[in-house]
Amino acid sequence: MATYTVSSSADLQSALSKASGGDEILLESGNYGDLRLTQDFSSEVTIRAIDQYGANFGGIEISGASNIVLDGLRVNNGSDTHIEIGNGSKQITVQNSDIGADSGYGALFGIRAKDSSNISYIDNYIHNVSNGTAMFQTDDVVVSGNRVDWVSLDAYKFSEVNGGLVENNWGPENVAATDGAHNDFMQFQGNPSTNFVIRGNVLLPAEGTDATAQGIFGNLHDSLIEQNIILTALVRGISVKSGNTVIDNTILDIPGQAVDETRIYHDGGTVENNIYTGWAGGTDGSNIVVQHDDKNDANYMYDLFTNFHGTGTTLEGLVPVEGSVVEGKGAYDRLMELLNGDAWTPTEPTQPAPEEPTEPAPTEPAPTDPAPTDPAPEEPTDPAPTDPAPEEPTDPAPTDPAPEEPVEEPAGSSGEGQEIYGDGADNVLTGTEYDDLIDGAGRSDTLSGLGGNDTLIGDSGNDILSGGDGNDLLRGGRGKDVLTGDNGNDELRGFRSDDEIDGGDGDDILIGDHGNDILVGGAGNDMLHGGNKDDILTGGAGADKFRFRENTDNDTVTDFEDGVDLIDLSLLDVDASALQNLIATGVSDANGGVRIDLSSVGAAGTVLFEGLERSVIDESDFLI
Repeated sequence: MATYTVSSSADLQSALSKASGGDEILLESGNYGDLRLTQDFSSEVTIRAIDQYGANFGGIEISGASNIVLDGLRVNNGSDTHIEIGNGSKQITVQNSDIGADSGYGALFGIRAKDSSNISYIDNYIHNVSNGTAMFQTDDVVVSGNRVDWVSLDAYKFSEVNGGLVENNWGPENVAATDGAHNDFMQFQGNPSTNFVIRGNVLLPAEGTDATAQGIFGNLHDSLIEQNIILTALVRGISVKSGNTVIDNTILDIPGQAVDETRIYHDGGTVENNIYTGWAGGTDGSNIVVQHDDKNDANYMYDLFTNFHGTGTTLEGLVPVEGSVVEGKGAYDRLMELLNGDAWTPTEPTQPAPEEPTEPAPTEPAPTDPAPTDPAPEEPTDPAPTDPAPEEPTDPAPTDPAPEEPVEEPAGSSGEGQEIYGDGADNVLTGTEYDDLIDGAGRSDTLSGLGGNDTLIGDSGNDILSGGDGNDLLRGGRGKDVLTGDNGNDELRGFRSDDEIDGGDGDDILIGDHGNDILVGGAGNDMLHGGNKDDILTGGAGADKFRFRENTDNDTVTDFEDGVDLIDLSLLDVDASALQNLIATGVSDANGGVRIDLSSVGAAGTVLFEGLERSVIDESDFLI
């Protein structure tokens, strides 16, 4: 074994020409320009910076090489990818390195491997790129202990990989999403990936950031997913394919940004002992379902964790309240390990035979999509460069040539629901008679569920969503959306802009959220909640609840029926005494009806009840 100490690019090339298996090349601090490695060593040759990050490279290409370790480097000026590994390379490790630009998001990838094997990314800090890491058609991979931050697309990306350990990584605290992007913490795109262990990973969005990166998503089969902690504003906390074991994960929704639930979707397998977020609290087998919409409902998140508050929630804030239903559940062991250094015993995975892909391998998966804050004991100790404010890439954004998942034609006669995704254009997507998931994936989409209990997601754009028959979940997104539940007991949410929401028949839940919304309950016993801004609420037939919260602004209820409907103040801190004071001092005649001023019970806003007389208002009209 020999050790070479070098101080220039020429010295490095000379040392590489002499090195053999087991040797070490030590780099003094300085600039080494671009580097191309093609050497096939019989055993590991390590290229290590004497001072971590002191040896600076523009870009590094590793082609057809074997048994190389890059350790402690700074790589910050690759044109397309900072470190590119390919052409049959094997036994390559990149570790303890700082990879990414000083600002912006110019490079498409921090590290990318393609058509290789036995590739490891360990304890790196990867930042200011479109995508953090990628493994394409590369088997037996390790991605461990990395931190990815300041990205515009995905943090960790995989396609057609068999055999992987992805553990103890941190996702981006800061995502500067490009327009129409479909961001993911971990994305499995293209042909299937199989036989992974994904455990102990953490996604905690920073305070005030856009937390619309999905959790673990895509075409993943026959894998173990355990002890991950994921906070995101999107519905797919974990969304994978068949044969997976999903156990002991904590998947929490960020309130007020997108949908109010973050769930686990799968096509068969084991899903046990997880915590995830739904519209209503309760249990789902051995899984705990928490919610943040109603403090009077079961499993109200703010009562279960010591300091959960959406973006900016720290690991300390996720400590369960003693004696609560979530104590010891979900990724509790991983949380305690991070906070206290307590060890936990990983589950031994079972590895079924991989499924054969049913479609030809892609020649090059591309980022077609188009969800991380508290420093913890395992956080990399590398000094991070100053994080710039999120900005649009200074280089042109990469063109996404194809949708991450093909848009499937409804099967109709298969007896199974479909997962149907748009492609970033203005899509018209129709489901089946079964339970479908339909996601427009940006732009202005028209989505129809037909039969079954469907989930329809408009995302950005001005969308038209129709649930059809069944008990459906409809989520608008950021544009001006029109949502119609049709038949069944539906849940409809507009979200960001001025939306029109009609529950149709059945007992429906309608939430406008932000924007000046129009909500019509239709037939049935409905709950209408306009959210912020100036909303118009019409209950329709049935016994309806009109719900109000802080920052109600100025709402109008057109058809309140005394003795039948209720004014729901359960989201406010109102007791019997405060309610009596509200009725005595906050109710006045106005414009052919009654106006209630909610300021006395801690809400900034008023509600006009058209056609109602002040004399009929009493305690029986309220729910507190």
